[in-house]
Amino acid sequence: MHFPVVDQRVRYRAAARFADELVVLTWVGNVTRVSLRFDYQILRGEQVLAEAYTTLACVNGQHVPRPIERSVLDQVLSPETCP
Repeated sequence: MHFPVVDQRVRYRAAARFADELVVLTWVGNVTRVSLRFDYQILRGEQVLAEAYTTLACVNGQHVPRPIERSVLDQVLSPETCP
């Protein structure tokens, strides 16, 4: 099972500088039988610098689309915990 990126988009709203402290928020935006979409926001403080997404397709070793296994979905959709 592989997850190549099949679509991506970035909307830039403001520039960031090298020394800026940035926060990247990530969440699952959409799930289908054979794909996952991750949405992102990049922030400097309260200011949104960029919004983006990547869509990954689930494929087998021959790059043929296949359903995402339930165990993978459970892992992706479970709440994140920090140590």
